[in-house]
Amino acid sequence: MDCNRLAVLFAVTAFLFAVPASAQPRPSDVELAQMLRAGGHVIVLRHGATHADQADTDPLNHENLAKQRQLNAKGEEAAKTLGEAFKRIGAPVSKAITSHFNRAYQTAKLAGFDNVEKSLDLTEGGLVVSPDEQLARCGIP
Repeated sequence: MDCNRLAVLFAVTAFLFAVPASAQPRPSDVELAQMLRAGGHVIVLRHGATHADQADTDPLNHENLAKQRQLNAKGEEAAKTLGEAFKRIGAPVSKAITSHFNRAYQTAKLAGFDNVEKSLDLTEGGLVVSPDEQLARCGIP
């Protein structure tokens, strides 16, 4: 991330914390479905449930699927149910962007999303330098 983008990020973050949040009532299920059907939204989700006894033992080698936590049956079913719900209400999904971890990619594919792209920007361990080092490079204490 270059220094200009970092400065904009800080400015936006400062603004968000300086302005009091205005509470809005939760939309009804019907209203929510209508909003999703209209499209134009960015929806952020986590991957489905994984096996509790697994760990990412080689987290920087995203091609080594055997060393990653995998979706369990509950996680796989939740991903399929999510995709079915989006289809049932007619919510368009133009693109799904996932981390490089298989569990995230698999969640999107099991949901039936066609245009799935992996991004290091969403991948833990994808940063080359620490946030503190990036700030120091930009002259921010």
